[in-house]
Amino acid sequence: MKKIDLIHTTILIVAILAGYLSIVNIITALATLSIYGLEGGSAQMAYLFFVCICPALASIILIRNGRRFAELIMKTDPEGSWEQPAYWDLDRRNVIFVVFIGTGLYTLIADVPSLLVHLYQLFAEKVSPALLRSTEVNKNTLASDLLRITIGALLIYASPTLTNFIEKTIAVRLDIKENKQEE
Repeated sequence: MKKIDLIHTTILIVAILAGYLSIVNIITALATLSIYGLEGGSAQMAYLFFVCICPALASIILIRNGRRFAELIMKTDPEGSWEQPAYWDLDRRNVIFVVFIGTGLYTLIADVPSLLVHLYQLFAEKVSPALLRSTEVNKNTLASDLLRITIGALLIYASPTLTNFIEKTIAVRLDIKENKQEE
């Protein structure tokens, strides 16, 4: 399997996980509605709808455009012709690279809807008159959402660099330990 096939497979796995996240969010939303009803009003319904739909849309987009996204990620890698037959090349370096991309992508898909909801709540609080304000926006939650999204984006962006670092420092130590155990 070529590296681009491995990345495409990872994107498809993340799409499946996003679909699963959407299903879990739908079940949670239905349970919340059955317990509390519509007492929370339209804001609660909009939040539940948004948190359920965003991962589902991300899943559909990743499934339909997974190959194109893999090509964008691999655009600087001189792998060779795309028409060559697939071959298995699952060395440690490729697996680590794919794990970083998959983790970052899943983090973005899981946390972007929450960030958008919190940003909307912050905007609505700033715009509404003082008498109509309903709740305080938790700025710690907003900061943690921003931090998780930043970490996810950095994992995707820095995956080649992190993979090289691990291969040059940590993997060398693992190879030395394996060689000593064989002797």
